[in-house]
Amino acid sequence: ALSQARSPIFPVLCVSESPTLSIPPLSPMAHIEVAQEEGDSSSREPLVEALPKTQASRGLLPSVARTALVLALVGAVGMAALRSGTSEKPPTVQGWKALTRLDAEACPYQTYAYAAWSGPIKVGTCGEIQIAPKSGSVKCTLRCGVENGIKTYAFPAGIYEIDEQMLVPEKTAIIGASNPNYMSNPTQSPDWKQQTLFLATRGVTSYTMNYCHAPDMVHTRIGFVLSSYVTVRDVSYQGVDTIRPNDNGALCGGAAFETKGCATNDCSTNVNNGGSDGQGSVHVTIENVRLNDYYYAEDKSKVGAAIP
Repeated sequence: ALSQARSPIFPVLCVSESPTLSIPPLSPMAHIEVAQEEGDSSSREPLVEALPKTQASRGLLPSVARTALVLALVGAVGMAALRSGTSEKPPTVQGWKALTRLDAEACPYQTYAYAAWSGPIKVGTCGEIQIAPKSGSVKCTLRCGVENGIKTYAFPAGIYEIDEQMLVPEKTAIIGASNPNYMSNPTQSPDWKQQTLFLATRGVTSYTMNYCHAPDMVHTRIGFVLSSYVTVRDVSYQGVDTIRPNDNGALCGGAAFETKGCATNDCSTNVNNGGSDGQGSVHVTIENVRLNDYYYAEDKSKVGAAIP
């Protein structure tokens, strides 16, 4: 849930091309991997780091441990409520190159409504997909190709709105325009006009609303729910939560990225996140993701501030 806040204690999470980081399945947990591209000759240093190290006003302590990756990407739903995982092997993919041969189209930097870009992914449309911007008159192409059974969507630079919890289908790769992180200077913001940014358009606004135990997670939470064999690479995400809900005593979502599982942190209901089947995801890979930096310059004075 930290990753969904507009002004979090971890405004930036850099997930670099690190050696394989495997969090082994602890039944009923899912298996999450951060994989390194084969033959990568990049000079960027391997690093998983949460920045900056500021203390939160509500008793949350900062951390630069690699476990911060799990908290930010999976949230409590993924950690405490995944029902089952499997040990089956993923489709054969030769490193990252197999997922990035499809280049994003060079388009004007524009904003796209959620329905325009998410609809084709939800139903599995693949090919040259025309998406119309909210503003501007130039339609751009969301390109999709299939390699070794993986549908790879190459997003042009732009702002892609998200206003619900989206379930990403199995064997799908979401690839942005470019890496938003500078590993020699992790706090440096990228040139946003060269980036693929997913921007939440609503967030938590009331302490008393039923978020954790709501009967419909799709329209209550905001973010991505990743199915098995899903890859997310070279994107930024900006949440807009300014408070945490008061209907539970633990983190229960929604995080920017979650894997499939129960909606509640104790699996006490039959509601699952993202409208999923609740079965734990396997072989989920995330690389080069930047969280909550888009509004950070505007909001940095609020980090650690008391909430009335």
